[in-house]
Amino acid sequence: GIVLDFSRFLNEIRAVGPETVRAQAGASWEQVTCQLARAGRRLAVEPAGAAPSTLGGIVAANAAGPRIARLGYPRDQVVALRTVLDTGDVVDLTPLPRTTPPSGNDRLATIHRSTIALLERHAEAIVAELPRTPFNRCGYLLHDVLTTETLDYPRLLAGTEGTLALFTEVTLRTEPLPGGRGVALFACVDMQAASKAVARILPRRPAACELLDGRLLSLVRARGAETARLVPAHAGAALLVEFEADTPDVARSQTLDLIDELVHERLVLLAVPGLTPDEAVRLWGLVEIALPSLETLRGGPPAVTGVEDVGVPPAQLPSFLTRLQGVLQRHETTAAMFVHAAAGQVHLRPFLDPSDAIDAARLWAIAEDTYALVFELGGTVSSRHGTGLARTPWVAK
Repeated sequence: GIVLDFSRFLNEIRAVGPETVRAQAGASWEQVTCQLARAGRRLAVEPAGAAPSTLGGIVAANAAGPRIARLGYPRDQVVALRTVLDTGDVVDLTPLPRTTPPSGNDRLATIHRSTIALLERHAEAIVAELPRTPFNRCGYLLHDVLTTETLDYPRLLAGTEGTLALFTEVTLRTEPLPGGRGVALFACVDMQAASKAVARILPRRPAACELLDGRLLSLVRARGAETARLVPAHAGAALLVEFEADTPDVARSQTLDLIDELVHERLVLLAVPGLTPDEAVRLWGLVEIALPSLETLRGGPPAVTGVEDVGVPPAQLPSFLTRLQGVLQRHETTAAMFVHAAAGQVHLRPFLDPSDAIDAARLWAIAEDTYALVFELGGTVSSRHGTGLARTPWVAK
C-alpha cells in the first residue's frame, strides 16, 4: 500500500473564520483545536485518539469518536477541499451545480458528468442498500451527495480513504465550545443490567455513552487504587455518560436527574458524578485506559482487533449484545467488549492467537457470524473507523 504523510510539510492553519477553519491536510486535530479554543470554538469532528490525528486523515477516513451522537461525522462538517486530481491538477471543490459542468478544467468537467450519470443510473440501488443504523461510514457513502441542484464533492470525498482523490487543504465548520459539561460513571451488576440502563439513558440524548464489560473493568481496576475505588470489584459492567449544555447549571441538572432515575430504579450499583472539569477528566481517564489495558495481558492469547467496528441501530443494541454472546459461546471463545452505546458501535476483542491455524479459522468464523447478525439488524461492518482491509471481504454484503 501507499501512505502519504502530509504532517511535515503541509501542516499550516490558513484561516480561522467566524464559523469555519481552513487548514492544510497535515495540521493536527490538537493544533487546530488549541487555536480555535482561544476564540471560544471547537472542531465539530473528534475521532478516537484525536490529538495527533491530521485533519486530512480524519476527513479521508470519515473517522468519528465517542461523541459521535452529538457531533456526527466529518462529512457532515466539510465545507470545501483543495483536491489533487489524477492529472496532478489542483482544484478547490465545493458543492458544484449539477446541470453545469465546472469550467476551466477539462478533467474535472469529465469527472463531473460521469459521476452524475453513475449516481443517476444506480439511484434506486444506492437508497435501497442503506443500513438502518444512522451511524455508518462503510465504503462510499453516496445516498446524499447528489441533490436536485448540486453534486456535493466534499461530502462525496470524505471517507473515501485516498482512493478517489487526494486533498491537501480542508475547510471545516466549527461550533461554540459547550458552556457546561456533566459526566457520570455508573457501575452495573452485569452487561444485561447495563443494557437496560442504556435504554433509559439514550432518550436523554447524551453527548456520549460508553459501556465497558467486566473483563475490561478488571484490567482497569488493576491499574491502581484510584481506578479500583471508582468501580467496585463485584461490578460486571460500567457506563460513562456525558451531557453537554449551554450552561454548567443545565449540564449539572441533566447529570443529577439521570443519576436519580437509575439509582431509584435500581439499575446501577453505584453512581459517581463528575460535575467539574477536573472530575470529568478523571472519570473519562478510566474509559480511555480500558482498551490499552488489553495490551498488558500476559500468559494467554492476545485480544485480537479483527472484528471491532460493527454498529447496529442503537435501539437494537441490547438484543445484539445478547446474541453476540451466543456467537462467542458457539465458537468457545471469550472476548472483551467496549461499546459506544449512543451510536450502537461495538469494539469486540476475542482472545485468540491469529498465528495459530485453529484460532485464525475461529476468528474468521466469528467474523462471519457477527457480520451476519449485524446485517440482520440493519447494521454496518464499519461505523466509526476506516473500512480498511480487515473488513473488505464483507463490504459487498
